[in-house]
Amino acid sequence: LDRLRVWSGWERLTGHCHETPGKGLNRLADLYNARSCRLEYVDGGLGEYLDFETSARQAARLTTFGNKPLLVLSRAENSQSPWDGEQEALKSLSPISWRVIARDAGHKIYQDRPELVLAQMSKLIAWIRGGPAPPFGTTKTE
Repeated sequence: LDRLRVWSGWERLTGHCHETPGKGLNRLADLYNARSCRLEYVDGGLGEYLDFETSARQAARLTTFGNKPLLVLSRAENSQSPWDGEQEALKSLSPISWRVIARDAGHKIYQDRPELVLAQMSKLIAWIRGGPAPPFGTTKTE
């Protein structure tokens, strides 16, 4: 969106401030719409884009998390996608890691599949508190 159109309120007045919440979150539609045309969100991804190469170089230096638990949540993508391989490789950063591919989820897994995120985080927290171990070393689609 153009910053001037958002700042002036034009986008809101003309009904262009709409964002669709994830599945099962329709009750939050008004909140999504209220936040979709806030000036601070316009071009929010630009900084990430401009710093992508620097971030990639910094991340490439990371070779291990040590013996810390790591849960990798991924959206379901084409298995030929380079991102799929990168997500799978993240598991190698810790010997106590596992990956869950969220079926029917987009980029915002926490919005599209909140029940899955909560279930997996609950497994991690339970293990930290002395409960049963999550499925370390595995990748599964749910």
